[in-house]
Amino acid sequence: MSEALADSDPVFTPAARHEAMVSFEHRLRALHSPLVDDAEAAEQLKRQAGSVLDDVAVTVTGAVRSVRPAALLAAEIGASRATHRVHPVESLRAAVVMFDVLLPFVHAALRARRVNEHAVRAGMVGLHESIARRLSLGAMSYAGFLLAKVNNANRDERRRIARELHDQAAHAVGVALQDLELHDVYVDRDPARARWRLDSARVALREALEVVRNLARELRESPVEFGGLASALSGYLAWRVPAGIRVAVSVDDDLDLPAAVSEELYFVLREAIRNTVLHADARNLTVTVAVDGPEVHAVVRDDGLGFDVAETIGSQPGIGLSSIRERLELLGGTLDITSGAGAGTTVSMRLARHRFLT
Repeated sequence: MSEALADSDPVFTPAARHEAMVSFEHRLRALHSPLVDDAEAAEQLKRQAGSVLDDVAVTVTGAVRSVRPAALLAAEIGASRATHRVHPVESLRAAVVMFDVLLPFVHAALRARRVNEHAVRAGMVGLHESIARRLSLGAMSYAGFLLAKVNNANRDERRRIARELHDQAAHAVGVALQDLELHDVYVDRDPARARWRLDSARVALREALEVVRNLARELRESPVEFGGLASALSGYLAWRVPAGIRVAVSVDDDLDLPAAVSEELYFVLREAIRNTVLHADARNLTVTVAVDGPEVHAVVRDDGLGFDVAETIGSQPGIGLSSIRERLELLGGTLDITSGAGAGTTVSMRLARHRFLT
């Protein structure tokens, strides 16, 4: 019986490797895999397949190889596919095709080198284990990337609530305390002014109470759970938009989005509305959510001051645009912001409906 290859023997020649890579790419193209249409993803696939063959060679020869490079490559691929919103099923399809292509290739290469049966079986097992391990590492990296996005979105939400409490509730309470202190100053020498200060304190405390109640309501229940997206938006606009801004809102009845997706869309629209109220100095605000063919198209448009989009995103990360973008990315959506000095602002968001329809 022939022996297994020595560590120094080439298990797979460069020409044979190239042939396997070409076959792998052709099979993926036949399946219309999006991974071969993107240059970065296609290059990662070649590196991954080559690394798998290296794993098989190590298994057959009994050599020692560090697992760190393979783990780093799998993590890189998982994060890259999450960033580019490639669905995990595409990674699974690619893994199946890789095994299907490399299995006969590895078997034929080992047979041609007349290795023993034990080495052949070890190569087959090594191929399966290498692909499965990389698929698992990539999935963990993909999930970890999305989890970081969720954490970032939740962090921004906590910061928003903290700002609301500080800028509105705490401010109103501070005003009330000041009025009460002045009431004590005037109560004996100017009773009329003292009463006015007391009335002013009452108004400020009512405002603070209303802010706390609204924030508590947002934390306690889903904004869209009762009444849907249209009702949630109308309620927020009524509470948050000053009387000096004319508001128009329109939401199609047949969005057919799951409640969790509608809620995330509400959070995104709410942040865009909030930016208009705080920064735009607008006279008119329009919010529309409509079905546009295979997509849901949501738009927040104002006629306010406008701004330089690239400069603002780069220099003012706290205005909520990063939160909007990250929430949309988690939904597989896209964001487009059009603005300019004195030209108002249009925040346009699109979601592919087929991702959520059942």
